[in-house]
Amino acid sequence: MVQSAALALAVDGLLLVLVFALDGAYTEAAMSASTRRYAQLQRIRGGSMLSIGVGKTARFHVPRAPWLAGVGPIAWRQLISATRSARGLLLLLLIVGIGAGPTLAAVSNANDPEQLALMFIGFMLWLTVLISTMLKFDFRGDLDQMQILKVLPIRPAALAIGQILIPTAMLATMHLFVLYGAARAMPGYYPWLSVACILAFPVDLLLFAIENLIFLLFPSRPAAASPGDFQVLGRQVVVMAIKMIVLGAACLPPTVIAGLIYVFSGKSRIALVISAVPLLLAETAALIPLMAWAFNRYDPSVDTPG
Repeated sequence: MVQSAALALAVDGLLLVLVFALDGAYTEAAMSASTRRYAQLQRIRGGSMLSIGVGKTARFHVPRAPWLAGVGPIAWRQLISATRSARGLLLLLLIVGIGAGPTLAAVSNANDPEQLALMFIGFMLWLTVLISTMLKFDFRGDLDQMQILKVLPIRPAALAIGQILIPTAMLATMHLFVLYGAARAMPGYYPWLSVACILAFPVDLLLFAIENLIFLLFPSRPAAASPGDFQVLGRQVVVMAIKMIVLGAACLPPTVIAGLIYVFSGKSRIALVISAVPLLLAETAALIPLMAWAFNRYDPSVDTPG
């Protein structure tokens, strides 16, 4: 009995030492995360251009969303974050969207329609890439809360859908404003701009699904730790290049199939839309299980960058 009791006490002692060691590592990580959160809160309350109107208390309430298998609460939380911590960004999006119409109308008198159309396509691509990197109301903005998301009683697939809905809706709304301004400036392209309005949401949904999948596989913080941090800058350039390559490869099959249907249907834009939208949504639906797998694979204690 004495020998067995001594062995049991030795095992308990080893376990106690292990608990103390793990607790020390956790305390250090928790202090580091708390410091980052406090610094972020101070930047928001400091009155930066992209955080206009943020205060200590909320003056309005966002209506609660339905459960929807867990999609609703996640999207509701991201909507609250967008409306209460990024009013300056929303104002900037509104200004850019409204100002696109007069700008295109001003240059339309000095350029032929073909040049104006190419200019508009380039502007839309640049705007999409720029704004998508700023709308971090998804997994990218929850980098320091991943351990909380891990314990929520929500299926990973539903959580992934809820994470990408709000930035998709914001970017699609931005596209609708810009496309409306383009329609006023280029009446001859109104039918094609109407097609672009319909395709805006599925394309943006696919974009943010790819964005979040890449982030979950290769997590990184949105900004460099210090000025001149070329390692972080190079990582962001590589991730951006990968995102553009994957997005281009994902959009190629729907473009080819919808283009063939458009030609063989007598150049019917309705047939083009009917064929392109389901293909884009199907590709996004195929990425949801991959996002869920990447989320399950993510380990906050190992994969969270410093």
